[in-house]
Amino acid sequence: MGAVPASAPVFLPPADASGLPPPPQYYQASPRPGYQYNQQFTAQLPPQSIAPQIQRPMKESAREIEHPPSSPDPIQNVYYETPRPMQVVQIGEPPAAKREPESEPEPEPEPDYSLLLLSLADEYFARAKKLMNRSEEFYQLTAMGLGCIESALTNFHLEPLREAQLSLRYAQVLFDETENHDDAERVLTKAIEVCERNGFVDLKYSMQLLLSCVLFQSRPKAAVKDLQNLIEEAEVYKHAAWEYALRYQLVMFHLSDSNSRDLQQAMHQLEKLGHNALKNNDKAVAAFSTTVEAMLHLQSPYPDAVTSAQRAIASARPLLMDSAVCHLVQLAFTLELIDLCCSIRRGNVEQNDEKRKFMHELFGKVGQDKSWLDQGSVLSVPVCMSSLRGLALQKGGLVSQVGGKAVLQFSWLDADEAEQAGFLLSVASKARKGSSDRAKVQEFIDGGVNRTRETVADYSGKTSLAAREKLSKARLMECRFLIEQTFLQCSSGNWKGAWKSLETSRQCLAQLGTKPPRSITLMVQYLKGVIEQGRGNLEAALSCYQSADLDLAQFQRQAVGGAAQQQTAGAARWNPDLEVGRNICILAAMNRLVLTNEPSHTLSKQRADLLDQVKSAMKSCTDKNIMAAYTLVHQQVGERGVVASKNSLVSALNAAKAVANTQITALVLTVMQQNFFRGVTDEHANKCVKAAVANVQQWGDPTWSYVAAGIEAESQEFRGNPEAARHMKEEMARRLQRVPSGVRQRILSG
Repeated sequence: MGAVPASAPVFLPPADASGLPPPPQYYQASPRPGYQYNQQFTAQLPPQSIAPQIQRPMKESAREIEHPPSSPDPIQNVYYETPRPMQVVQIGEPPAAKREPESEPEPEPEPDYSLLLLSLADEYFARAKKLMNRSEEFYQLTAMGLGCIESALTNFHLEPLREAQLSLRYAQVLFDETENHDDAERVLTKAIEVCERNGFVDLKYSMQLLLSCVLFQSRPKAAVKDLQNLIEEAEVYKHAAWEYALRYQLVMFHLSDSNSRDLQQAMHQLEKLGHNALKNNDKAVAAFSTTVEAMLHLQSPYPDAVTSAQRAIASARPLLMDSAVCHLVQLAFTLELIDLCCSIRRGNVEQNDEKRKFMHELFGKVGQDKSWLDQGSVLSVPVCMSSLRGLALQKGGLVSQVGGKAVLQFSWLDADEAEQAGFLLSVASKARKGSSDRAKVQEFIDGGVNRTRETVADYSGKTSLAAREKLSKARLMECRFLIEQTFLQCSSGNWKGAWKSLETSRQCLAQLGTKPPRSITLMVQYLKGVIEQGRGNLEAALSCYQSADLDLAQFQRQAVGGAAQQQTAGAARWNPDLEVGRNICILAAMNRLVLTNEPSHTLSKQRADLLDQVKSAMKSCTDKNIMAAYTLVHQQVGERGVVASKNSLVSALNAAKAVANTQITALVLTVMQQNFFRGVTDEHANKCVKAAVANVQQWGDPTWSYVAAGIEAESQEFRGNPEAARHMKEEMARRLQRVPSGVRQRILSG
């Protein structure tokens, strides 16, 4: 019993503290595949969609009344009037009053054909959004709606404000749904001139920002330069509210690249945004920028990423307590999510518990506040009236009016998504502890699964693209919860329940409709091997760990190849999906080392190369749970010598205790007792046995509970307590019945 039994997999899930959404955006800066809009398509529209040429009837009063001529005299070429009949008139009576001709009815006013065209465009766009996918019909309906708007702009003399707003909408649809960026640029350029002539400052900034987004698709550097010029112009005119929006869009441009140099540029712009907002007393904007800054620090590849994020959190907290900002519960809750992520990354268990409790208390208060539910996925950040410089706001501009206040609006987590993220981070922060906390972790998982399934039920059957995207996100989140449940059931030795949860997660992935993150597929494959190993099917488990998806060397080559493409641009940003995937491959490789540790195994010759691969990969691993597991596995398969082995075990024990990982603590103590205290009867040996048995019981795995009973029985025999040893052997027999059948057969066969 001197080595870790091969039937006990190392199945620690890496702590995924990356469940936060990407930063909000004003406009999507990523290109969308679209329909090539034909300028001549208006000929294909139904007749009612084109402004008809109206033939106006002549009024009766305007017609020339032609009297039929009498017989003409061919010589004199004159006409004689036809004699009129004589009327009888009495002498002395007043003449009869002249009858007034009846007045003609007022003609009906002509319909507003431009309004009819716009209504028709709305109907085309609405029908397009209800389609299941972006089929040919979708693009035809979109093109017909665009044609109606173009006809209204071209054939009717509109008021300047209405023309500008309609042009902005036309360009926005072109940008969102088509690839006709040249047409969008042309329309926006003309509309900006209209805004400048009529003083529509708000609309002008909105158009200029959209124009920069259009330009970014083909010439990103030129778009960045153009946006920087706009920011300088806004600063000169002290248009603070619009400067905030433009500067934040510049942050989005920098974040579109995946290298750390542009990440630093984005950080700099956020710091400048927060500084200017504080200078103008726009504390809500400053709190928003600082919260996003904390979120971005967690994506930094630098060692001080967590420290920088916590520094930003500390700056945001006093701002959120201000009376002008305290109503923004979305910001406050997101800040707590980021703070909990920092503690998970650091592996600070005590802080995890405190921050998790505070987060749940805060969300309880959020549930009583209906403002977040009413706003949905929109965050309205108020700005001071002084930041508007007395300028009028227009519909469609960058600055909106909500409840009589001027606000900047950003896309954000809605209340359901935030609650699901809170449950997922709660699971990640508590799942490494023993059986005493397992019920609480399962409660978090059940809460998250219920919320995601409610969302799935709400959006199932809806055909709009937005609804389908929401449905896909909910199913992916449900899959994450089921994977966490599978890890939890594996840790308790509930292999039947783990297999059921894994199959359910596979069904969720099949219903996504989109390609899931690579880390998710790797975890599903890895968990299959863990379950097979726990059941005693070692050959099937080894086959899973050796699959191409979980091959550590291949994964490292692909990761290095992707990073090599960014060498000219700078160091790569932290990629959570890549890091989690690498950690899963490391765990699979360590389980391979344990399964092939016997010298008689056919793959034992590959152990040295595999251990070198794990050593290399561990240089970039920051997960303290995996670091502790690696120290234990390295001691079992790589260390030679008593001193080196003892030092490795002590290091692994300290690392496991630091993150309160009961499983690794129990394994280390068990190995330590077998290697250094077996057959020893002094006080230190007795303490080691008791500690090992207590941690195994807290862990709650049936197989290792049987092993612990054997250790205790053996210890009692060495200490001269045959009666106690006999009782423990009887307990061993009882515990053996709870061991999986595959493992039990291996134990009984010797």
